[in-house]
Amino acid sequence: MNILNELKVNIGISALVGLIGGILLGVRNSITAILDHAPHPFPFSKMLSFSLYPIALYALIGCLGMTVIGILIIMLVRVGGYTINRNQVAGLYVGVFVALVLSVVGSNIAGLTTIKENPSTVIEISLISILCGVAFGGLTIYILDKTRKNRLIALCLSLSISLLVFSYGVAWMNMNLLPGFWKPVSLLSDVGLFWLISLLALALYLLFLSVLQRDKPEAKIERIGAFSSLGVVAFVFIIVSLIVYFSGNNVKSLEVKNALVSNEKKTLADLKDKPNILWIVMDAVRADSLSCYGYHRKTTPNIDRMSSEGVLFENAISASPWTLPSHASLFTGMYPDKHGTDAEHRYLTDNFYTIAELLQSYGYKTFGYSNNPWVGPDTNLHQGFDIYEVNEEGPVHSPLVNVAMRRIPNPIGAEDAGARQTNELVEKWIANCYNAKMPFFIFINYMEAHDPYGNTPYFRRYLDANISTAKAKGVNQNPVDYISGNVKMSHEDFEILRTLYDGDISYLDVKMNQLLDYLRQLNIMDNTVLIITSDHGESFGEHHLMSHMLGVYDTLLHVPLVIRYPKLFKAGSRVVRQVRTIDIFPTILDILGINWSGAEELQGRTLVQETQQRELPFAIAEQEILQDVLNELIKANPSFDISTYSRRLKAIRTNKYKYIWASDGRDEFYNIREDTGELNNLNKNSARKSAGIKNVFEAY
Repeated sequence: MNILNELKVNIGISALVGLIGGILLGVRNSITAILDHAPHPFPFSKMLSFSLYPIALYALIGCLGMTVIGILIIMLVRVGGYTINRNQVAGLYVGVFVALVLSVVGSNIAGLTTIKENPSTVIEISLISILCGVAFGGLTIYILDKTRKNRLIALCLSLSISLLVFSYGVAWMNMNLLPGFWKPVSLLSDVGLFWLISLLALALYLLFLSVLQRDKPEAKIERIGAFSSLGVVAFVFIIVSLIVYFSGNNVKSLEVKNALVSNEKKTLADLKDKPNILWIVMDAVRADSLSCYGYHRKTTPNIDRMSSEGVLFENAISASPWTLPSHASLFTGMYPDKHGTDAEHRYLTDNFYTIAELLQSYGYKTFGYSNNPWVGPDTNLHQGFDIYEVNEEGPVHSPLVNVAMRRIPNPIGAEDAGARQTNELVEKWIANCYNAKMPFFIFINYMEAHDPYGNTPYFRRYLDANISTAKAKGVNQNPVDYISGNVKMSHEDFEILRTLYDGDISYLDVKMNQLLDYLRQLNIMDNTVLIITSDHGESFGEHHLMSHMLGVYDTLLHVPLVIRYPKLFKAGSRVVRQVRTIDIFPTILDILGINWSGAEELQGRTLVQETQQRELPFAIAEQEILQDVLNELIKANPSFDISTYSRRLKAIRTNKYKYIWASDGRDEFYNIREDTGELNNLNKNSARKSAGIKNVFEAY
C-alpha cells in the first residue's frame, strides 16, 4: 500500500472513530440535560432541535480531533522509519473506540446516579474503560495478525487485562455488595462468578465453532483461541457495566456505610422503633403562595395532601427574613440575637448544639443536603451531620451543551435547580438506612422557588398566553436595581414575576412528592416525621421591597409549616394560633421523647399538643444591617439615600398586632388582623397599644 492509500485509510478510520465517538458524547450529554428538565412536557421538535445541536458539535470536534491524531500517527511512523502494521492500527482503533464507548456509557450512568461526577468516580471509570480498550485492541490484533509472536503478545495482553478488570470487579463486589473480602460467602460467590465466565466463554466458543464449520479446518484451530478469549472479554463487558453502574453509587455508598457502622450498637439498643425524620425547607417560599393556605392558584396539590394527612400551622413565623440567620435559628431553636449568626457574623460557633448534633449523639444517622451555599460548611451549619452535601451550581452540563442551551431560545423551558439530583442522593441515604434498619434524620434545602424566578420547567404554567416567554424573561429580577430606583417596575411586571415564582413552587411540589413516593414505596411513610417549612418569604414590590431583604413584614416572615406524623398529629388539623419556626427543634425532641438537659436554653416550645396549649405571647424576628446590600445600592445609584435601609429592625408579633422597632427611631405598629398588608402604620394613632407591646419587646 502506497503512502497516499495509507493516508486515506488511516485518516478515514480516524475520522470515523471520532465521528461516532462525538455522536455518542453528544447523545449522552443531551440526554442528561433533558432529564434535568423532567417531568416538564415539551414539544418533540424543540427537544430534537436542542439535542441535534450539541450532537453535531461533538461529532464535528470528534471527527476533526481524531483526524488530526491519525495524521500525527502516520507522520511519527514515517519520521521514525517504521512501516505501518495494518493489523496493529486496526487494534489501536478498536481499542480507542471501545474505551470511548465504555467511558461515555459509564460516565452517563454515574452522572445519573450521583449528584455530580465525583473526580474519583471519573478516574475509576476512565481507567476501566482504557483497560478494556487495550484488551479489545489486543484481541483484534490476535485475530487479524498472522505473526506468531505478535499474536502471542496480543493474546496474553488481552487475557491478563481481562482478568485484571475481573479481579477489580470481584474485589469491589466483595467489599461493597457481599459480607466481606475474605468471607466464605464472598469467596464462594467469586468462584461461582469465575465458573459463570468460563461457561459463557465456552458457550460463545461453541456458538462460533458451529459458524466455523464452513471454513477450512486450519482456520478453526487458528480461531479457537480467538473466540474463547472473545467470550472472556465479552463477559468483561457485563462486569464493567456492573462496576460502572455501582461506581455511580460507590463514593456515596461507602461514606454512608462508614457512617452507618459508627454507632450501630448504640442505635440498635437505644433507637428501636424510633421514627425517621425528614425535614424539608423550601427556600424563599411565602405561605400565601401555597394552595393549602388559601392561594387562588392550585400551586401545591401534593403539599395540600400532606397537610390533610397531618397538621397545618396557619401562622408560622420565621426568626429572620433571610437564609443564614433563619437556618441557624431552625437548627438551634434560638433567635438570632442569641445564636449571633447573621450578615455581620456569618458563622455559627461551636458553642451551640444543633438538632443534628443532638440526634447524632442519640444514634440517629444524620444527613443534610443543601442547594443553598449559605447553609453548609462555609457557615458551620453542617455540624452534627454524618454526611453533608452542598450543591451550589444546580445541574452541571458540558460546555457544548451549555452552548446549545444559549443558542436555542428556551429549548425546553428552563433549569431544574437541583431537586432531581437532590432526590437521587437522598434516596440512596434512605435506602442505606432502610437496609441497615437504622433511623435517619435528613435535612433538605430546595432552591427551586428562590430567585431567579422562572428557573424550572414549569415557568409557563401560570403565565397568560398573551405574555411571551421573551417578555417574561425580560422583566427585571435584580432587587438592587429596583430598590435603588435604577429600574421602574409596574404592577404587571411584579405579576409576571409572581406567576413565574408560582410555577417554580409547583415544580418543587412535584419533585418533593417524588421523594415522598419513595418513602411510600418502602412503606416507611407513616414511621417518618415529615416537616415541611420555609426559611423566609419573598417580596414582590410590597413596601417597595423585592426578594428577601431590608424588611420584617409578613411577606418575608410568614412561612408555611406542615407536620405529618399520624401517631401524634391528627390528620387534617389546622392550628390558627401563632407559632414560630424555632419551635420545630423542641417539637422533634418531644416527638422522640428525648429529655435533653440543654432544652432549657431553647427559646422555642413543642408543638406536639399545640391545640391544647395557650397561645404564644409573641414571636420575634430580626433584621441586621445588610452592609453588602447597602454597598450594592450605592454602587447601582450613587445618589440613592441609603439611610432608609441603614438600620436594624426587630419585630414583635402577636396574632393581632405587630410592632417593628427600628434603630433609627422610625418604629411601626400594625393591626395585622385587619391590615394584613401592613399598610396603615398606627404607631402615632395607637400610642397606648403600641407602647404596651413595645414594653413587652423591651422586657424581652
